[in-house]
Amino acid sequence: MSFFNVTQLGPQNPIKVLKTANENATGTKEETPPSTNRATPPHQHARPEDTFQIPSLNSMYNPNASSLPYKGSHKLFSEKRMKHQRHPKGPTDIYMYPMTTSQQYGWWMKYDAGDWPKGEKHVHVNSEMTRFVDEMSATNKDFSLF
Repeated sequence: MSFFNVTQLGPQNPIKVLKTANENATGTKEETPPSTNRATPPHQHARPEDTFQIPSLNSMYNPNASSLPYKGSHKLFSEKRMKHQRHPKGPTDIYMYPMTTSQQYGWWMKYDAGDWPKGEKHVHVNSEMTRFVDEMSATNKDFSLF
């Protein structure tokens, strides 16, 4: 039971739970194990990911240790944004489910929609006389059939 979002199950990290893979500072990926049942006490399922750890100062201020796409550089981020270059990984590659409600629009758009959105075509074939009149009126402004 939570009271003002205070639980005795430890700090919760909803973003980390929805990620498909974690990236280390070296750029290698670690697959996240399936989430444990939160109804059980935390000491039974103790994982290092569940415990809160303060990041070291070296990883915070060292741009080479950063796994961010722009390595923490605002100048590089501004240049890429001005050139309309986006990060190669989209939200669908990073997260399993949409994090916010606004991401739900178009979340599955990268997959093939199939044939169901295509409608039937009803072709209207003109007669020979209509084609002749249309062609003559396009070439000669003064053309009149009657």
